[in-house]
Amino acid sequence: MFPLSLLAFLACGIAAAQTDSEKTKNEVNKGLQAFQNAQYELAIEHFRQARKLDPESQSVALYLAGALAYAYIPGVDTPENVKLADEAIETYKQVLALDPQNVRAFKWLGYLELNLRRLEEAKSYYRQAAQADQHDPEAIYSVGVLDWIQAYMRRVAARTKLHLPNSGPPSSITQPFCAKLRTDNLPVVEDGVQMMKKAMQLRPDYEDAISYQSLTFHERAEIQCNNKAALSDDRRQADEWGVKGIEARKHKAETPKDTEPPSAPSPESVLLEPPPPPPPPPPPPPPPPPPMPKKPVRVIH
Repeated sequence: MFPLSLLAFLACGIAAAQTDSEKTKNEVNKGLQAFQNAQYELAIEHFRQARKLDPESQSVALYLAGALAYAYIPGVDTPENVKLADEAIETYKQVLALDPQNVRAFKWLGYLELNLRRLEEAKSYYRQAAQADQHDPEAIYSVGVLDWIQAYMRRVAARTKLHLPNSGPPSSITQPFCAKLRTDNLPVVEDGVQMMKKAMQLRPDYEDAISYQSLTFHERAEIQCNNKAALSDDRRQADEWGVKGIEARKHKAETPKDTEPPSAPSPESVLLEPPPPPPPPPPPPPPPPPPMPKKPVRVIH
């Protein structure tokens, strides 16, 4: 028989465990209720308390990270707002420590880092999401978007130094910076082309991927240094993808939509849903203007 003291000790331990479990559940329920009532700061505090009570719970970590990410306002660089994003990032990293292949966590990390303008970190997380789920077109597309953003920003920076417009003549292929720009941009441009191709294989009507493919070929055209034939071919492909993008958007607009209003989502589903993908592409650059016709020379006799 067990000594009474040992039985009493075990009983106290079980009671304490049950109490901690009940406290965690109580804090989670309060957090969900506060989130549903748009009391985001209160919801975050309840989820923080639940996280302290049960640091090994993946669902609690996801609730806290989701509430922090939901409270964060993209594009607002106040210290308080950035702190929310950084805490969300750290919490999603803790989710990955519990579940190293959690695609949702990778995508939220990519989304937050992108909005904080940390592009290399964002692309790394999106790529890890694409590797964890090779059938997720949005994760693959997101890598391609980051490729295009990086190539575009480098080219614009190089042109700005010479006081050239972002697009249009003169082409970058004739500029002194072209060789270095090609070295820097060719790997990301080629990767971007492949990423968009894979995304469209998984989702053939992916209109944003189609449009970004057009923009990516425009970037490749701009690094075909002193090679007018290659520049013309890339511009041709860019124009073809641009037309396909317009057709895909037109088809989507003409497709009948479900008129039945969706039911209100639960706070759990909102906190656990994946983030939106990177924003749709900007409009493609305008075509270069046609050459001005030569005025006839008037000869005065």
